Amino acid sequence: RLDDNQYILWGGATNGINGNNASNLLAFYTNSTERLRIDSSGLICTSQKINLGSTSSYGYVIFL
Repeated sequence: RLDDNQYILWGGATNGINGNNASNLLAFYTNSTERLRIDSSGLICTSQKINLGSTSSYGYVIFL
C-alpha cells in the first residue's frame, strides 16, 4: 500500500503510475508526461485534447 500521491516508476523514472486518494484518480505517465487518467467517476481521460465542445484540458474516451 502506497501513501497518497505516490508514484510507481520504471526505468529512468520517466514512466509511471500516480494514485491520488484526495482527488480519487489514477494517472499514467510516459516520458514524464501524463498520458492517461482515470477519474473518480470512472471516466478515462487522455492527455490529447479532443474537441467535444468542452474547454476541459482532457479529452474523454467513451466506450459504447
